[in-house]
Amino acid sequence: MPELFVETGPLAGANFSFDCLVTIGRGDLADVRIDDVTISRRHAELRPELGAWLVADLGSANGVLVNDVRIDAPRRLANGDRIGIGQVVLRFGSSRPPAATPTPATPLPAVPGDGAARVFQELLSRVRLFCDLGELGGESLDAPALAARALAALLRALPRVDRALLFVVAPVGHGLNPLGAAFRDQRDADPAALAPMALESLRHTSGLLLVDARERRLLTDRLRMAPLYGAAAAIPLRHQGEALGALYLDSLKDEQALRASDREALVGAANLLACLLAPAREPDRDGETDRNDLALARRIQQRFLPQAPPALSGYAIVDDYAAARVIGGDHYDFLALADGRQALVVADVSGKAVSGALYMARLGAALRQAAGRTRRATELLDDLNRSLYAELEAGMFVTMLVLVIEPRSGALELAAAGHPAPLVRRTDGTVAPLAVDGGPPLGAMSEPTYTANRHTLEPGELLLLYTDGLDEAHSPAGELFGLDRVSGALAGAASAQDAIAALRGALAAFVGNEPQSDDLTLLAVQRLT
Repeated sequence: MPELFVETGPLAGANFSFDCLVTIGRGDLADVRIDDVTISRRHAELRPELGAWLVADLGSANGVLVNDVRIDAPRRLANGDRIGIGQVVLRFGSSRPPAATPTPATPLPAVPGDGAARVFQELLSRVRLFCDLGELGGESLDAPALAARALAALLRALPRVDRALLFVVAPVGHGLNPLGAAFRDQRDADPAALAPMALESLRHTSGLLLVDARERRLLTDRLRMAPLYGAAAAIPLRHQGEALGALYLDSLKDEQALRASDREALVGAANLLACLLAPAREPDRDGETDRNDLALARRIQQRFLPQAPPALSGYAIVDDYAAARVIGGDHYDFLALADGRQALVVADVSGKAVSGALYMARLGAALRQAAGRTRRATELLDDLNRSLYAELEAGMFVTMLVLVIEPRSGALELAAAGHPAPLVRRTDGTVAPLAVDGGPPLGAMSEPTYTANRHTLEPGELLLLYTDGLDEAHSPAGELFGLDRVSGALAGAASAQDAIAALRGALAAFVGNEPQSDDLTLLAVQRLT
């Protein structure tokens, strides 16, 4: 199976396995997701073609190199080729060409000393496991109850396994949250200590099955986990191509608790669990719209967003975006005004899912047209309002914040249309909103008045532009995340990248398994010199 080995960058030492087209980037929809500011949202793709694998640049800002040579067309890969994605180097390896048909299941071997009776008993236990999991589909269970029943069934089927945990992808952020756990003989485990291996399994088509002491040691060392002394497995839960979470199993001491021949059964159980959990985790809130069409719409929508922040001398700019549903209504862009100054725009379209996404697409096109003929933040808002007032459905509107930067002086020009003011983190660690005289949202009035405010961003200071999916995110108890928590996360951030990471981490811990309630867009701007 083809693999990518990460040689440099934030994931150095990791590897990704795949058997079909994969996208590499730092956006939420990338199959191989690497958080590095030099990597575009959709940077490159690897795809099978005529028995070989090709790498292609997807219009990235920093290009793709193969063996240190920049490519301008899809390039065929050979074993050992080094692929440069921004400042990250990947090494391609393939032991065989792309499979045209699924690999046949490995037959269950006889266990020396145990004879055919044990093999038959194990086969029966696997059959019983799938029967037990299948029966859960006929019951009305919420996600935690379903997880508890499924993990208990797994321990019954695998009598030498001591611990079984189920993780789900966090609604906010890029981590995993525990959904359920089952332990044999009252044993216990800290899910946070095992989550790194579960998260690592999402990079592999068939997950991880560690039955060799050396493999376990190398992996746990790389993931900075406590040592594992028995067999362990982490298998991704995938539903219709989307990773919902991961199944984790291990034995505390028994290296024979799991064997290589168990992989197919574990993958099958994980896939069945994903089918069972999908309705409980994400009910169909978009009516009868076909899920595959929505997934395609999401990929198309992502292309409307900028590939990467602009390279602005003396500044670091980091962006982050996550839709609450399959497709979203937030929008942001980096634009050059008619006078050549750089403008950053963040917007939130009223309405969710399809309606919000359609207006978002229209807004993006109108925004780029208007930027080329305007020289001021207020002019941009006036121009957009004239277009949107005539087009938006009654009751719909767009909030927007426009930030224009003069790089040499650090001067900022701000204008808002019903959008929250940005937050500034001063060099002494204090955080406060920047004053902005906001006007009404776009599309709400025929002749609104917008006013610009001027500020200065000093060297070392950091600015955060955001949508209300940040401060209005809520915990399972209904408590809002709030600006105090936002300020706390920003106060200690050393860089724009750290600020985004701190906010996403704090937000993920706060909301737990609560579904993301609104789209989330974050732009962090730091003046370096």
